[in-house]
Amino acid sequence: MAGNRNGALQVMQAEFQVLSPMVPVRQVKFIRFCKQHGQDIWAVVDVSVDTIFRGIRGNTSVNCRRLPSGCIVQNMANGCSKVTWVEHTEYDENNVHNLYRPLLRSGLAFGAQKWVANLQRQCELFATIRSSMGFSGDNSALSANNKSIVMLAQRMTRSFCTGVCATVHKWEVVQSSDNTKLMMRKSMGNPGEPPGVIMSATTTVWMPVLPHHLLEFLQNEKMRAIGTSYLKMVLCNRCCRFPRARIPATASAF
Repeated sequence: MAGNRNGALQVMQAEFQVLSPMVPVRQVKFIRFCKQHGQDIWAVVDVSVDTIFRGIRGNTSVNCRRLPSGCIVQNMANGCSKVTWVEHTEYDENNVHNLYRPLLRSGLAFGAQKWVANLQRQCELFATIRSSMGFSGDNSALSANNKSIVMLAQRMTRSFCTGVCATVHKWEVVQSSDNTKLMMRKSMGNPGEPPGVIMSATTTVWMPVLPHHLLEFLQNEKMRAIGTSYLKMVLCNRCCRFPRARIPATASAF
């Protein structure tokens, strides 16, 4: 939708998911309304319409409903934006594994604090990439190599999200248990994908280590070959690293 979004009303369909087979994917169809209040304040409000479509189509099961939710974005004098997020969701907890119920109840999985944290990390990443590459508002300031790396990272993220999201591709469940799910789909003529069958596997396991130790291990390029047979003869080198402003120990590396 081009131009001013003030007064825009859109019907949207989305998936909200925790990357674990222990939490069912939330497929929601909702209406999004955007409204500008005054010069520097915007409001974006979502509300589910699954109940309406369920009445039309019959008894179609809905495992989640997005009650009136959204955010208020206010322009600040210091050049930043103040974001206030409100999230109301109704879901069936009986389909959620006991291990994940406290996480969902806390709001850390789908609550307002999750959306604000994701938005903040994304803004910090963009700011860090620009400052690390000497971005000064002119695309010519970016070297061809650095720009290609950033574009590659964006494509990888987009490809991953597209691959695990059933709203884009129709997946067939091959095997599903309490902690493991195996799915497949056929790829025919999709840009950037070879034709054939694509498999997707997810599982949840306990690791007897602290989270920051596990992250340090995964980020260390010298440890990449451990436990990975096809990388044992390949030397991994880090070509660039983008630290996060809010959490210095966290970084994106290539």
